[in-house]
Amino acid sequence: MKLFRSKSSRVLCFLSFMMLMKINMTTAIADPIPDSKENKNDIAMSIQVTGEKGEMKVPDRGKAARERVEREAQRQRARGQATVSVYSDKPLLSGDVGTLLEYAYSYLGRPYVWGAKGPYSFDCSGFTSYVYKMVGIYIPSYTGDQVKYGKSVAKEDLLPGDVIFFNTYMDYGHVGIYVGNNKFIHASSSSSVRRVTVSSLTGYHLSHYAGARRIIQD
Repeated sequence: MKLFRSKSSRVLCFLSFMMLMKINMTTAIADPIPDSKENKNDIAMSIQVTGEKGEMKVPDRGKAARERVEREAQRQRARGQATVSVYSDKPLLSGDVGTLLEYAYSYLGRPYVWGAKGPYSFDCSGFTSYVYKMVGIYIPSYTGDQVKYGKSVAKEDLLPGDVIFFNTYMDYGHVGIYVGNNKFIHASSSSSVRRVTVSSLTGYHLSHYAGARRIIQD
């Protein structure tokens, strides 16, 4: 009799425990988040929904960037200048922009020599080609070919590492690498410089600016 009572107590205890677990699970599933007005407002603010199907409205930043490129190209064409946007966009290549710029700055002061491809002297396209090669990205050492790589970006969207082109004695006759703060590093052929230097994107360079291509994706 004593043994029977002991087993009954255990069974009763087990059944009580199972009922309690069922109640807790039902409560958690039925009301995981309080149905308050504040929560509904937060959800409405976090996503913009259009149409009956509840489609998320996401801004097309790529479209806006392309429109800026086209507006810039129209201004350049109106002035009779060539623009890099005439070439179709190509996939970006992976690389470290910080390392790219470190290599570029390490050659400051190296002399400009027409046709030179580094490392002791450079011309403008030889410099950009050599520096990009240091981070595993191979682009030809001729501006007319370099302009066909990557994708066009508007001046207002420039990022460090972008390759910028200028219409000088010919279309895309000069090239450099944007470093930020409206400055770029390049092998300058100017008679008063003739070395790797950092210049501002103002004055002569701005008036001869042909656009930029983004080749590297950090």
